[in-house]
Amino acid sequence: MKIHLLGWIVVLTLCLCGCVDTIDLNPSAERKVVVNCILKPENAQKLTLTYSALPGINHYEEIAQATITLFEDEKSVGKFHKTGYAQWELDFTPTAGRMYKLTVETDGNTPITATTRFPHPTPVRRLKKMDGDGHRSFEKDSTGVVWAFAFEKEQDTIMRPVRIDPRFKLLANIGTNYARLDNFNQRQDDLIGGTTKNHLAYLRMLPDNNPAPFYIEKLYSCVVVFRSVSDEYDQYLKSSIAKMLVFEAFDDPTQWLDESEIYSNMENGTGIFGAYSDVLFNCNMTLPDDL
Repeated sequence: MKIHLLGWIVVLTLCLCGCVDTIDLNPSAERKVVVNCILKPENAQKLTLTYSALPGINHYEEIAQATITLFEDEKSVGKFHKTGYAQWELDFTPTAGRMYKLTVETDGNTPITATTRFPHPTPVRRLKKMDGDGHRSFEKDSTGVVWAFAFEKEQDTIMRPVRIDPRFKLLANIGTNYARLDNFNQRQDDLIGGTTKNHLAYLRMLPDNNPAPFYIEKLYSCVVVFRSVSDEYDQYLKSSIAKMLVFEAFDDPTQWLDESEIYSNMENGTGIFGAYSDVLFNCNMTLPDDL
């Protein structure tokens, strides 16, 4: 079962890093159009377009012909073009605070629409002088919901800009003394090894009207990510992890009573249209964090 859970963490890591794949844990006999698109602060936006898998089928059939348009504040900014199997792309950089709408038109199906607002980056500061053993300290202003997670590095590195190398490993266990934490994904085992409770891979940090320094543990040589999210992406991430936790509790019969669903904001279809903006910190043990 640990292998099964690890697989889910890998899938969700891909989602958090902007490559969103179809997740259909409750397939039905009805085939639906599935659209997944997460806007990010880059110059190219990606989208996947498939039909949902029918029972007994372990692959997703692509939709080869479609008209997919992105709007910024009700003004068209371009159409996605097909780049590969089920893969579509648009050269465009979103602007923080703007409202975006996605429309997907396919033959024989009702047009699909969804909206999201692109978030501002999280105002967060590194407090290196307050670091302790396995602690990385920060302070952030009161904002919307922020997701924090970290990648372990094999050795200290100096990066500018900070980036996530494919060789870095997402930490499966993480803790914090941040005061306004959503504990929905708190693990039932012991402390993380420090002073805080163990959480599954991610920290969902709620707005705090009284900002104060906080630390995240157990972190050593790592990259820490603070991700501000649109409301839609926030609900998608939380419902996805909640579903993972249900499957983790394989020896608990009450899991079969679970009625949680992975959030979708696609009108006339399924999937997710959301947005995120990251602030990354490179943390070293002996080398300076940056130059």
